[in-house]
Amino acid sequence: MKKVITLVLLAVLFVSCGVSKNVPRAKVYENVDAYTHVYVTPTSSAAGSSVGVAVGRVYEGTSSASSPSDIIRGYLMKEGYTVVPEIKPELAKYTMIATYGQVKSSMDLTSEITAIIQLTDAETQQLVAFCETTGSSAISMSDALAKAIESAMKAIFKK
Repeated sequence: MKKVITLVLLAVLFVSCGVSKNVPRAKVYENVDAYTHVYVTPTSSAAGSSVGVAVGRVYEGTSSASSPSDIIRGYLMKEGYTVVPEIKPELAKYTMIATYGQVKSSMDLTSEITAIIQLTDAETQQLVAFCETTGSSAISMSDALAKAIESAMKAIFKK
């Protein structure tokens, strides 16, 4: 009987500690390397909730210690893009606009957040790239947020 209980507990442990099945859903329509500048739309800081628009839908959720725009801005700077505070007409054809949306949920002791990132051409307003992915963390929502955004950006930039 003890062996049966031990086997059941081990099976539950292995199933609950399995690898996440989340695979980023990314679509790149234009070559992101054709752009040198990026404007990141602002998102709320830790005190409020953040709202973003992605593919015509509004997603809302509470923000974390790091705002989503700060995480996105940092990733794009690391990729070599010049982050600009505004879109100048003379640079519009070299500039992408990064927009962020999120959906938040909690499951048991784990925080889960779905990040939606879209990059659009500043001159034509055409979609350059889109990614939706989920991050989760047993520690905090901000960790889940950072994981989701990093996963989305890696999918777009194929890292």
